[in-house]
Amino acid sequence: MKLMIAITRRVLLQRTAWAISLGLAAGLLGRFGIPGAQAQSPTVGTVSRFVGVVLVVSDGASRPVQNGMALHIGNRIVTGETGRLEIHLADGSVLVVGPATEIALDRFVTPSAANAGDALIEVIAGILRIALDSASSWTRFEVTTRTAVASVRSTEWVVDAKPDTTGVFVIEGRVTVVERGLKGGVILDPGFGTDVKAGEPPTPPKRWGQKRVDDAMARTTFP
Repeated sequence: MKLMIAITRRVLLQRTAWAISLGLAAGLLGRFGIPGAQAQSPTVGTVSRFVGVVLVVSDGASRPVQNGMALHIGNRIVTGETGRLEIHLADGSVLVVGPATEIALDRFVTPSAANAGDALIEVIAGILRIALDSASSWTRFEVTTRTAVASVRSTEWVVDAKPDTTGVFVIEGRVTVVERGLKGGVILDPGFGTDVKAGEPPTPPKRWGQKRVDDAMARTTFP
């Protein structure tokens, strides 16, 4: 019996040591970007410029952005109170991440001659401006928040996500906005916006006041 207990303890210790080794290896891969750790994740775009504090979170580790840095599917972007980030997507479209914002690059298929583009970006908090390249062909380009889904094929618009509501404003083109629980939807034309609360249909399209438009643009424009 004593021999059996000793063998069992030895096996458990070996398994524990192996698990710890695997965990350390995975941590090193995520933290230091050992070749192969991110090679399987397609590139969404590159950092074209930024100001203030901007971090990229990948595999549980974060690092400051740099101009020219490639961003990949699965990355999260976090900006500080005065941070801003401009991302040039692989097809020429542009994203501007405003201050105090967190987004997740969940899905991205680059438009090509053979296939239309397909993208999904989650705005966890904060504000994001999207300007799609008019020459690109998109099956869909979706931006989600806690309360809303905004989808388009080619346009420019702003998504402003707060904990209990989402504001969507269209600069060019046309945007379809629905409540996350499919409680209703609206179509926005240029100059119009809507607000979406959880469990409620989007408010009817209306022209935003100039102060609100100026504020949204100022937060998504580089000084």
